[in-house]
Amino acid sequence: MDKTRTYQLTVSAVFLAGIFVPLLGMWSSNDGNSEQRTLAPFPSLTLSKAGIEQYPGEFERYINDHFGFRNTLLDLQARIAYSVFGRSGSTSVIAGKKDWLFYADDQSLQDIQRIDAFSPAQVRTWGSSVQERGDWLAAKHIQYRLFVAPDKHTVYPEMLPKHLLGNGESRFEALSHTLAQSPYVVSPFQQLLTQKSASNGPLYFHTDTHWNSYGAYIGYRALMHSLGGQYDADAMKLDLASFATQSEPRPTDLSKMIRMPRTEANVASDTSRQLACLRQTQALPPMGVDVSHLQGFSATTCEGKPGTALVFHDSFMGAMTPYLSGQFGRVVYVWSRPSAELFIKMVEQEKPDVVIEERVERYMRTPPETDIRETAARLDKPAGRQFTSADELVHEVSNSLLGTNASLQDRDGELRLVAGNKTWIVPHDPDGSGGFVDEVRVVDGKYHFSGWAGLPLKKAPAQFVVVTAGNAVVYVAPVSGPRADVAAYYDLNALKNSGFTFDVPHDLFWTTSGQIRVFAINADEIASVLVKGGMLQDVQQRNKTVAVAGK
Repeated sequence: MDKTRTYQLTVSAVFLAGIFVPLLGMWSSNDGNSEQRTLAPFPSLTLSKAGIEQYPGEFERYINDHFGFRNTLLDLQARIAYSVFGRSGSTSVIAGKKDWLFYADDQSLQDIQRIDAFSPAQVRTWGSSVQERGDWLAAKHIQYRLFVAPDKHTVYPEMLPKHLLGNGESRFEALSHTLAQSPYVVSPFQQLLTQKSASNGPLYFHTDTHWNSYGAYIGYRALMHSLGGQYDADAMKLDLASFATQSEPRPTDLSKMIRMPRTEANVASDTSRQLACLRQTQALPPMGVDVSHLQGFSATTCEGKPGTALVFHDSFMGAMTPYLSGQFGRVVYVWSRPSAELFIKMVEQEKPDVVIEERVERYMRTPPETDIRETAARLDKPAGRQFTSADELVHEVSNSLLGTNASLQDRDGELRLVAGNKTWIVPHDPDGSGGFVDEVRVVDGKYHFSGWAGLPLKKAPAQFVVVTAGNAVVYVAPVSGPRADVAAYYDLNALKNSGFTFDVPHDLFWTTSGQIRVFAINADEIASVLVKGGMLQDVQQRNKTVAVAGK
């Protein structure tokens, strides 16, 4: 066979392989998804004019997202684009100078190019909405701050490709003219520029969208300085020279998005001494609000520290969390750009001293709602409550058990659960007259508890169940599940809805130690819930606690 014939067959074989291998691979490929988006599902055909017209496009999107060895080929394309041509393999990421990567989505690229300015109406809405929220809180003697975290490209524009840089002001610079006079707005932009010039190290990750712990600390100090008074005086004071590159690198989001995942070390300072008091705690969602869409809902306590802070935030708050958590006795974190209703109900529930709304610069495109007072008036009416006064009282008691002053105390052999001005004295009952934990198992990184709780000796139901570790309250959950078997056993109709089931995140146990106990509680009574011996052994061992409650 001559060389020409061999060449032709080789080209034909490669061509056919390029067509059929990806098709065959569709049925066996199990590649991961590095693009951090939802891939197109297999379309269903609807027998209608619109359905038939839409089907070809939907099927094409499915093929594009699922052809065999897709990720392998895309990885190769991305590596060639970045390594050979210095370009990003993703439209969501900008390849900058010296291996810096920048986020391009959420209109960030348009802001860099200065082609998506705020309209005068948007600027006016921002000014009025911030003023309205701040004034509404000030009337309640609560401080308010809108904290704007600068985008990485705002602090390090010199690392962007020159051809992308537009002329004029950024969106936030234009907005700052209106917000600069507001006592409610703070951005650490100037402080970050000052520290950047001091060359103590990078303030942002090179290959991640976020600032590092060093940059977040500068932001935290700017926020505390803005609050002034005792907040500024009590702020965590770290020597800037103590910030250093850490030994354990972490994955970075932008490198993953360009299909070249890498790790990068944080720049941080040792805060273990300042955060010795820190404990992760449960945060209760407010009554009558759907919070299923929220990305995060958590709280911390720091015994001995004053005040409560309520923080609405995005992902930029992550690196600031240790500093804020060490500043206040209790901090409730809500990962959300809150509606007026969520904002009001969280304020009324937590009764904070400070409310912080943190937004990264690119999310400033949408101002908060401007109907705080109207919404507050609507929610104050009986028709807007969506719950009874009795339900509200139970919720308030539950929430009080998660505060900094709630604890399980042993006074001369007598156990007491104390929350504010309320005290429950636990009766001596080694057999656990308050119910039984049927099961504790690990599910999706959480401890799943199920069982029943009540007060049969008092012929009364329990309203909620409380889990403690040592002297700390770890979790509070309602008691409302059907348990006809329990009601029949005790011949007590009050126990027909005595069931409970709840999931406790691992990290709520990590910062506690001591015996794990479970209690059944209503407004006036408490009783121990029996936990079978060995059932909590995994919790005890993983979290270095010492003994298992019950037999």
